[in-house]
Amino acid sequence: MRPHLLLTNDDGARADGLNALADALVPYAQVSVVAPRTEQSGVGRHISLRTPLRASQFAPGRWSVDGTPTDCVYLALNCLLETPPDLVVSGINHGPNLGEDVWYSGTANAALEAASSGIRAIAMSQTLWPDAQWPEIGSVAAGLVLDFWSHWPTGAECLNVNFPERVSPDAIKWCWAPLGERDYQRSVVTHTDPHGRPYYWIAGTPRHAVSQVDTDGARLSEGWITVTPLNRNATDWETLKSFLQHED
Repeated sequence: MRPHLLLTNDDGARADGLNALADALVPYAQVSVVAPRTEQSGVGRHISLRTPLRASQFAPGRWSVDGTPTDCVYLALNCLLETPPDLVVSGINHGPNLGEDVWYSGTANAALEAASSGIRAIAMSQTLWPDAQWPEIGSVAAGLVLDFWSHWPTGAECLNVNFPERVSPDAIKWCWAPLGERDYQRSVVTHTDPHGRPYYWIAGTPRHAVSQVDTDGARLSEGWITVTPLNRNATDWETLKSFLQHED
């Protein structure tokens, strides 16, 4: 049976990564696309509650939405699609989503939004995107999507996948890896507008993914495709258990 796959992203409906994945999946699945009209990187789980949304169908089964990735998934599942998808795939993002960056990522949070509706989801990101070989990456990503759809990991709600700089359909190697940490040189750039008022650019250059052994950043740097299961529930269970034990 051909699965029905919903694709979205945070780079926009015309993004190379999204279209490469869609093209690679079309022979094997029913593909619907609901993606932001413009780039929405770094918006996290933002949902538009106080502004109306407009969706434009630019091809059969494909819409662009003037909202966030979360908006796109919400609108797709509750309005635009006639039948629910079997799986939601967000990406392929232009740039990695490692460590705690997943909480900023529109890509990862679109997948988590699908998981909130009880639909399995995968977020996919490519490390070296300016010079990415998108047809090859799309082919590898499509293969993983179809494999996970057929053999979904027990208990998983959402998977975060990162591709290394170079991938080949003939030499695919992937591994499970926990989220690591991301180390940034944080800064704010201040300027003044023509009316004399200050304005600010939030900036931050990643120095390195802190390379704890076997984390997503470390394994990605070794050339592995990393797969990390994500959970919507952000409870710190170990700390909570310690408090509950103390109360007893």
